[in-house]
Amino acid sequence: CTATDHTKACITLNTVVTMFSQYCAQPFTIEPVKVIDQFEKERVYPDLGLKEFEVNQRAVCKAIGVDIEAEKIVSLLQKMQLFVEHKGEGNLLVRV
Repeated sequence: CTATDHTKACITLNTVVTMFSQYCAQPFTIEPVKVIDQFEKERVYPDLGLKEFEVNQRAVCKAIGVDIEAEKIVSLLQKMQLFVEHKGEGNLLVRV
């Protein structure tokens, strides 16, 4: 597989792997693969670990076009089954 952007390639790989995992002999199982790149760096794919993002309440409100409090954003993200922490001063730590 080739790609010009490693991050986008990993996102695409993770999406395709998880979509097709339902058709495995044991449904929803994924076997990791060890890859050695051109720089002799060893990586394991797919990387389905959690990613952390720190976002600010103002940025979220601007992106969605609605002015809501940080606590309400936390509540709504938790309803979406996302892990989120209110770090104070409108900063949120989201794990997806």
